[in-house]
Amino acid sequence: MILLLPGLWLGVGEAWLRPLFPTTHAFYNDWASHFLYISIFLLGFVIVSSSHLQERIRNLRWYALGTGLLLVTVLYTQFWISETGFAMMGPRVYRYIISINRWCWLLAILGFAFRHLNKKSAYLPKLNEMVYPFYILHQTVIILLGFFVKDLAWTVGEKFSVVVIATFMICYGTIRYFIMKFDFLRLLFGLKPIQQKQLPYVKDSIETGNIPA
Repeated sequence: MILLLPGLWLGVGEAWLRPLFPTTHAFYNDWASHFLYISIFLLGFVIVSSSHLQERIRNLRWYALGTGLLLVTVLYTQFWISETGFAMMGPRVYRYIISINRWCWLLAILGFAFRHLNKKSAYLPKLNEMVYPFYILHQTVIILLGFFVKDLAWTVGEKFSVVVIATFMICYGTIRYFIMKFDFLRLLFGLKPIQQKQLPYVKDSIETGNIPA
């Protein structure tokens, strides 16, 4: 059920909304994309809120990976047969398969992460804090870098490598050493204010109620 039902739900948007609302990245008329991203957000919220679901996903990781590999093979086979990708199965079935494939890969990634990366680390709290600012910042950096490298006499591979590596370095450095240092920037990028460290005697006084006059 976890493998199939969310994928079918995502397929509703792809099969019925995508033909009516092609991707524009606009706020007011990109309803198929809005349906997809809001659904993924809500599904992620449910998963994070349920340890039982996380355990189920961990146990299903190999099934999700196998199904994803199978569906990817089917999808690429369709593209080898026809440029449209849905010559043999029709556009609606094709879009449902895309959605189920997308969901299977998400489950596979989460399942293996729950199995192998669910460990405490001294670096994890700081890296978790950087995720949202990184998400906000990275597209702007990619566009700016792309603007400057698009006309250079480089190969596609060279341009891609430079943009990817430079985007990561710029985003990491900007967030880690600039945005996270100032409360007003933290607020703009969705972070909580810096917690001021209390001196030991102040903390003890607050806890015991013996605050000096």
